Amino acid sequence: MPKNCFLEEWNNHIIAICDNEPVIERYSKKGELIDSFDYSNFKYWNSYKSYLENKQNKDRKEGKVGTGLFCLDSYLKDNHLYLLLSNFDKAAGKEECNHIMEFDIDQNEIEPKKIWKLKNDNGNDSWYYSFCVFDNKIVAYDAFSYEIHEFNLF
Repeated sequence: MPKNCFLEEWNNHIIAICDNEPVIERYSKKGELIDSFDYSNFKYWNSYKSYLENKQNKDRKEGKVGTGLFCLDSYLKDNHLYLLLSNFDKAAGKEECNHIMEFDIDQNEIEPKKIWKLKNDNGNDSWYYSFCVFDNKIVAYDAFSYEIHEFNLF
């Protein structure tokens, strides 16, 4: 499966966030790989990976080609990297995109810090497609309702 990445500039480095696997890579500005961080221990990754594999096998049998996106958007602010991640909710039996995972970044490592599950106030399903962070808030665009929702970071 091809690897596609979001790119963020940070402190004379390029941070590459893979959209279809739980990998963050740090490059020099010359494009040399410095290090790689695998966050496959993210608690939702295994269920999403199983869901994707089953979906891709079904698609192949039907003659379709499809890939799944695990990371739909990224945002870098100061020394904090935020990723919008999709997952498969086994209990509800559906794919969803409503988790933000925060990482702390320094010169030596990328460390997971916190996960938020974004829930809108109206109780309806939301599929967040993009977001940004400012004033201690996550602001996310809901692709189902065409609305912008705000969530406090603290």
